[in-house]
Amino acid sequence: MNAPNLEGPSIAPAPREVPFATRVALRLLSPGFQLACVLIAVAFATRPILVDSEAVGAWAFHGELGHASGVVTSVEPSGVTERRGATRRSGRRDILRVGYEFEHAGATLSGASFTPSTTLAVGAPCAIEFVSADPQCSRIAGLRSRPRGRDAYILLVFPLGALVALAAAELGARRTSRLLEHGRAATGQVVAIEPGSRRKRKRRSHATATVLFEVEGGAKRTLELTARSEDLPRLESGVPVLFDPRRSSLARAFEDLPTFARFDPRGRVQATSAGVLSSSLVLPTLAALALTALELWRALR
Repeated sequence: MNAPNLEGPSIAPAPREVPFATRVALRLLSPGFQLACVLIAVAFATRPILVDSEAVGAWAFHGELGHASGVVTSVEPSGVTERRGATRRSGRRDILRVGYEFEHAGATLSGASFTPSTTLAVGAPCAIEFVSADPQCSRIAGLRSRPRGRDAYILLVFPLGALVALAAAELGARRTSRLLEHGRAATGQVVAIEPGSRRKRKRRSHATATVLFEVEGGAKRTLELTARSEDLPRLESGVPVLFDPRRSSLARAFEDLPTFARFDPRGRVQATSAGVLSSSLVLPTLAALALTALELWRALR
């Protein structure tokens, strides 16, 4: 097996210009951005559940609270149900809406709290707690200010996941852009092959090849490349590698670069076509249309 060498494919000297369309495509076509679109759509779809939950309502009562005596004016189903226990077999129960009135600074204020069960009846006295800076924000002590419980906190995983996915997409795009702009070329050699699993649908087997290449100063670096088993003989003659001279751990095989971010015959970074950019907007557009339809349905029902 031949030793790795610093010589690689002929590309234009650094720094190379990375077209704006290619920079945009690196972000919009990344798996992280596409995943973020889905998570954002789910987050907006579940937003009413989160807003109507004690997970959000409890934040209003973290400041200084005032207290007053009130009277229950109504006890009725709220139209919201929740599980009685941790499993589906435990059944569901109605959440009750308990209306009340209380006096504050010579004015009569009203509000409503929510609870799965209560011994309070219309006309019964109740203890009220309210935000000192905003007495209109009140609740019966010990009851919820929103119909849904704190379990709705789990829905925060969707917006938080979207932020993580967007951050990962941006980081990956910046790294690839830096490689395209400042990367140096080298030719590496396959030094190890680990067989992978066979994909039944495509009836193709894949393997992970460990590629050894040499960077400036004679240091050796490795990277892993996943390829189809039938392509392995071709890789034995040498694997073109693009590495960052300032951070040689950042490297990718040429064939592992996105198809829309490759080098043209002159060694310059080719511009991404308008067709590729438009295809990257399909999922965000579908998500936006679905959210618009959902909001219209909520407004008209």
